[in-house]
Amino acid sequence: MTTIGTKEVIRGIQNGTVTKVIVAKNCPDYILERLKRAKHDIAIEVFPGDQKELATHFGKPFFAAVVGVQ
Repeated sequence: MTTIGTKEVIRGIQNGTVTKVIVAKNCPDYILERLKRAKHDIAIEVFPGDQKELATHFGKPFFAAVVGVQ
């Protein structure tokens, strides 16, 4: 199952439900900083595409900078 969006992914990290974070290659720096502060030994993987391609990869019709995998 996936979680999309910065707030939801950070909440999932804090709750322990997100085990892996994927960010688009053009993810804004301020979002990366928030994720790095919130992460608890969770790998952050950079997706080779932009935000539109990341969302499309997960079957969503909108832009997504951050995806959490459970």
